[in-house]
Amino acid sequence: MGQRMLDVAVVGAETLAGRDLIETLLEESFPMERPALFTIGEEVESATLDDEEVDIVPLEPGALASRDLVFLLPGARPDHRILEEATRGGGVVLDAAGILPDAPLIFPGLNDEDLDEHEDALALSLPTPLASLLAAVLVPLDARARVKSVDVVALRAAAGAGNPGLDELSQQTIDLLSGRDPERNVFSQRLAFNLVPMIGVFEGGATDAEKLALDQLGRLLGRRPEAHLVSAWAPLFHGATVFFTVRTEKPLDREAARAVFREAEGLAVLDDPEQGIFPMPMLAVGDDRVHVGRFVRSGDVLRLVATADELRFGVASPLVALARELLNRGRLSR
Repeated sequence: MGQRMLDVAVVGAETLAGRDLIETLLEESFPMERPALFTIGEEVESATLDDEEVDIVPLEPGALASRDLVFLLPGARPDHRILEEATRGGGVVLDAAGILPDAPLIFPGLNDEDLDEHEDALALSLPTPLASLLAAVLVPLDARARVKSVDVVALRAAAGAGNPGLDELSQQTIDLLSGRDPERNVFSQRLAFNLVPMIGVFEGGATDAEKLALDQLGRLLGRRPEAHLVSAWAPLFHGATVFFTVRTEKPLDREAARAVFREAEGLAVLDDPEQGIFPMPMLAVGDDRVHVGRFVRSGDVLRLVATADELRFGVASPLVALARELLNRGRLSR
């Protein structure tokens, strides 16, 4: 008997992350019927599915009641009663929107074993893309050399703010090059030809987004080494760049660091600066791996650069990987 096709719903299908998720599901031939597509807004949107134009409709009570699997994309804020309809019927909710803080935090390839401790969980949460990127680099490094402390500077692209972020950066660039004063609605300051070191709400020495990323990093590592993070919006459309300064208990030279990351899942080593080979945002776009390189060792300090497509690496690919892991474990069978 063949694999039963799953009844899947995507909430936030009109967003950048939602369209990336749908594309990934189709590329990987995930066993599903035509997915039910829901918008995070109140108006009907459209998308192309199997070369056919389909509607993305507002989410209403009862819409998730019979689903096997529900994906929540960043920006989605459905009523919790609607989500309870999904889990009450035995469906599984995978939350990339950060609205289920009490759900087990899972990132495929980093802490799959935690699924064993939550066999009955019908809701699972994905870390933020920034937390996932930090963990992808630090988890294998910690396993080999034990991280004592880490200082991070993260430059995030406009795509992290979705379609509105891309549109605002594009329009601001056009306005400035045309001699007009640009408007801003998405970012706290003008982003075009600028850096904005404020992502989220500033409170107590850091932003809420920075605090959340470090908290989730600690959960993924299983402990909380000393960590400091400053993040900024960069005038790029896609691709995050993160600069790490890591202190480890065990020394690692450049070759040892390369070996750690070559063996790690989901990483690509680009480290031949003499030949102009190093991580850059443009190389990471569309890739579901984190690119690492520019390794510099000084005493107990390792410095490196990592880049990633936040939406591909941090949302679409791990959601599909987590769904497939649950399927393999028989947890998507009602």
